[in-house]
Amino acid sequence: MGLKPVRVQVPPRPPFRLTFTPLKENFLLAGGACLKVEVETLSPTRKKLRIELPREKLNEKLETVYRELKREVSVPGFRKGKVPRDILFLRFESHIKNTVISDILSSELENIFKERGIIPLSQPEMKTKLSDLPLRGDQPWVVEVEVEVKPDIQLPPYDQIRIKRWRPDVPREEVDRYIESLREGRAEYIPIEEERPARKGDFVKVDLKVSVPERGIFEAEEKDLIFQIGQDHLPKEVEEKVIGMNPGETRKVEATFPQDHPEPELAGQNASFEITLKEILDRKLPDLDDEFAKEMNFESLEQMRSTIWNRMVEEAKAQITAQLYNEVTRQIVEKTDLTVPESVIEKRLSEIIREIRTGRVGTADDREKLRNPDQAEDYINQLRQQLIFEIKKAWIFEEIARRENLTVSDEEAEQVLRLEALRRNIDPERYISQIKDANRFEGVKDNILTNKVCDFLIKNATEESYAIV
Repeated sequence: MGLKPVRVQVPPRPPFRLTFTPLKENFLLAGGACLKVEVETLSPTRKKLRIELPREKLNEKLETVYRELKREVSVPGFRKGKVPRDILFLRFESHIKNTVISDILSSELENIFKERGIIPLSQPEMKTKLSDLPLRGDQPWVVEVEVEVKPDIQLPPYDQIRIKRWRPDVPREEVDRYIESLREGRAEYIPIEEERPARKGDFVKVDLKVSVPERGIFEAEEKDLIFQIGQDHLPKEVEEKVIGMNPGETRKVEATFPQDHPEPELAGQNASFEITLKEILDRKLPDLDDEFAKEMNFESLEQMRSTIWNRMVEEAKAQITAQLYNEVTRQIVEKTDLTVPESVIEKRLSEIIREIRTGRVGTADDREKLRNPDQAEDYINQLRQQLIFEIKKAWIFEEIARRENLTVSDEEAEQVLRLEALRRNIDPERYISQIKDANRFEGVKDNILTNKVCDFLIKNATEESYAIV
């Protein structure tokens, strides 16, 4: 079975947007002092900043820290507020240096990042030893910090993406099958008069008990279940056991749920079935005419058929669009040379695993895979690969939107929500308010922007074959 969808969140976007500037430059600190900065690229996702802190600014900060320490700190042999500067500096040297560096850089690093086009993904890490920074003298401090960064994104030419588009094909036979299923949903089931055992092809009414004793995970009972023998409504072994049964008879059978069972907890599981045959039935379908159409809230059979056909065509178009979106997304991610920092991956992967284990996301089957030592390693690797793909997709789509000036206004998002509300037959303005109150409005805008990027990629891709969708 494939990986179950698990909601993956990319790292939060920094609160500022950045643009590229030259590698070496001077910056003015508050008060006019000059701050010299050099940037070295250690890897596509890591940079070193060499920052020269001018002595003028240092002395200012040192004096401030000294006054605060003098006022707050008690030292044996001295009255509070009367401790000499040299003694305070000797006893609290590391604290003083850390405070000075933090005070200066905390206000300046964001400006440096903005000016240099650097998007940090982690807190800057101090590499300079405090012992190398003299408290006295005229020399500036040279501080080196390293930081994980979002790499520069070099997008491939859009026409390298190759797609195929085709017409939605909904043959009349498919429409007829759908209408037939509507008739079956309105069918009457009448007990047969003949006294005989059940045969293959019969419609039967049964009471059913199911249990999965090996894992003790499932017990269920369903009464008056109607199905046709031989149509794989139940596991094959169970339906075969019903053949030859007489009304009122009960049989037990062991069977295995199919691997593609819609309930993951039951897929492939051995189960015990107890089935009691209550009645053998004849099925009577309603006539396919205008009266039936009116029962289904249509004006006539012809109008029902055309309306259903149009709906099925629209659904087919939506499926084609979804496939194209998935395809252009896959290709743009594969064709973009982009590295995600390992620290970002590991941090978010740990969060996802914790969320699955606590039941916030995923299914019981996902939690079982994490518990099972035979499955955990492969499953975590699948989560890891999915996470990397989602982070790359988010960064690439953000870059495309920036370059191509693709945006979504509040008004545009509200109009989309109004249309959705009308389709769901609910009040549009109330629906918009609910979305905003639940802090989901920005997510709506992000989804619309994602679709815009996909539409842009489709428009600029190379079409291997073309048909109007």
